[in-house]
Amino acid sequence: MEGDPAERYFPLLLKFKGEFMKIKMKQDKLATANELGSSTLVYKKDSEHDMSADWQMKLASKWLNNGVAEQAKAVTQKKVVTEVQKKKIKKKK
Repeated sequence: MEGDPAERYFPLLLKFKGEFMKIKMKQDKLATANELGSSTLVYKKDSEHDMSADWQMKLASKWLNNGVAEQAKAVTQKKVVTEVQKKKIKKKK
């Protein structure tokens, strides 16, 4: 099979390639906190994480595939702007 070997093992990675992914943890998970794996972090249940680096996206894809995390819904705020009409005043001559 040609291409990136991660694509075979992390099918969800294809969907999010070139973007960032926001995940919400379904359970506590001890995992790497950096690209080298030299430090660890407990990703707590119900916490949300932005996964933007390649190593983070691979980690998040694994968790999504295994049911450890779910994709968080992005919250967008909409601002409604209404135009105010000014009243024209006629001057008397």
